[in-house]
Amino acid sequence: MLRVLLVTKNTSLAEFCRRNSPGDVRLNVVKRLNLRTETAHSIILFDSAFLVENSDAVIARAADELGAKDGAVALAILMNADHQQNTFSLFPENMNLVQAILHYRYENGKIGELTAKEFHWFIEQQKVYLKQRTEHILATNENIVLTDRLMRVNTELRGSIRFPAFMQGRSQAITKFRAQFFSIISESPYLLITGKDEMPMQDFLEYYCSLREPEARTDFRLVDLTKIAKHLQAQTLWPTRKGKVVTKDTQVICVRGIERLSWQNQTALLQQLAKLRDDESSPHARTGAASYIFVAHSELQGDVRRGQFRQELLSLLKRAEAILPPLYERPDDITQISAEYIQRRGFTSLNERMSEIATNLIARFDLSSGYLGLFTVLDLMHDLQKSNGVPVFEFLNGFLTSDAYLAARSFLREEVEPNAASLFQNLAGGEKDALSLDYVERNYIAAVCERYAWQVSDAARHLRISRKTLYDKMRRYKLARPDSSSARRIKKVS
Repeated sequence: MLRVLLVTKNTSLAEFCRRNSPGDVRLNVVKRLNLRTETAHSIILFDSAFLVENSDAVIARAADELGAKDGAVALAILMNADHQQNTFSLFPENMNLVQAILHYRYENGKIGELTAKEFHWFIEQQKVYLKQRTEHILATNENIVLTDRLMRVNTELRGSIRFPAFMQGRSQAITKFRAQFFSIISESPYLLITGKDEMPMQDFLEYYCSLREPEARTDFRLVDLTKIAKHLQAQTLWPTRKGKVVTKDTQVICVRGIERLSWQNQTALLQQLAKLRDDESSPHARTGAASYIFVAHSELQGDVRRGQFRQELLSLLKRAEAILPPLYERPDDITQISAEYIQRRGFTSLNERMSEIATNLIARFDLSSGYLGLFTVLDLMHDLQKSNGVPVFEFLNGFLTSDAYLAARSFLREEVEPNAASLFQNLAGGEKDALSLDYVERNYIAAVCERYAWQVSDAARHLRISRKTLYDKMRRYKLARPDSSSARRIKKVS
């Protein structure tokens, strides 16, 4: 049961909140906030009148002592409309610690303009935020485990079974997933995989096909319904030629985003899966029929309640469901996951300086971004070695907007790019040999252009100036591409 602490002296507000609290919430009302006796994992709701009376130090103290900055507690405000302007003026620097604000009006001893539905939404938003931040803390703490265990990558990998990288490990969660997986593929022609983290599909499909037909090559086809319009789903899943469905004898069809399947196509899929399940005359592996892998989020039951997914289809899929545990629940397996990924891709070992940078990078990485986020960071570490310390991020096509990727890129550039203050510290020299500003700017622009192969757009983006400004400076300092200058000389000679 979730514990919510309401700090207010307004008895009407306290009675309203008590009367309209959700069933899974225990509401405790106090007139004074005692930070020593209250537990950390609570949602604290402040009355705006209480904040006006006690100053903005209340939020700062609650954040520091109960850990709101790290997500251990969710701070929210029930704000009286009469106090809105006054309250905001009290603590502008602490507003980033407040996750939600809900307004009400106190008139004639009663609470107005605040409904039970609004208060329920208010509590639910805080619960969601609290859950997300708690998972973030777990993932952050597990980075310490990952950093320490990556030092023993080579020794721990010896003798391990060559599962795909994300299936490596001995934890109870992944052991249960592997048991479900092997049981299903031996008994069922289809497989449903759910979980909070996105699964790396390429390695998994290759492994699945090798299990299904060890001595023969099995073709697989990945269908991402999140990128396909509904009127094209049937043709993509079951391509037809002259009215007949075209399938190869050994074909595995992986459907990502099964929750996006249209209602009519859900009916067709239900009939096809029921036919496959009922065909018990011979083992599935010998029938030559297509095998299905469905990847979905873990909220399919909610889609059924909203009328977006067929209950019969979900019941059939649930018979062959394997639940993939998220990465942050497997701290003891992360070493083997990383080791397998590094070994299969033939990454070279890092030198001493690069190892220190990579270790710091892993320590800052947020494991809540899942398996793909971890593999992205390992790719970045490999990229760091390939480029001799200069990060080349353009080789990655995915994850370019993820928080984990941006944090890794920012950290690597802080580590490997020179600091401007230290770079020019020794250039001033004495009075006789001091360098002019034009000399320094000319050589710096030339070095940047050389780094980007004289691509003006990239060089201007690096210098944080416009292309026109860069062209003007190149003309001023008589800088030009080596090939263009040589071309002009050849033209003059001819």
